[in-house]
Amino acid sequence: MAAGTVQDLTRGLTERQREILRLIGEGFGNSAIAARLGIATKTVGNQVPSILSKLGIPDRAAAIVYAHRLRPHGHLIAC
Repeated sequence: MAAGTVQDLTRGLTERQREILRLIGEGFGNSAIAARLGIATKTVGNQVPSILSKLGIPDRAAAIVYAHRLRPHGHLIAC
């Protein structure tokens, strides 16, 4: 991953998608993410593929790694 700010590394994601990515990085599943954010599980499920596509990463496991690599640069979004 190239150096840059969290905003640079998550460019193209909405604020909500950044929140979801952060929670994915903390190991939460879709249902737990939905409960924490007060949104439907289906909404989270719809957002995950969009996040992966926008970041050019292949799967949820890669999203966890990506989110962890962002941590030294700052937190994505505090919920």
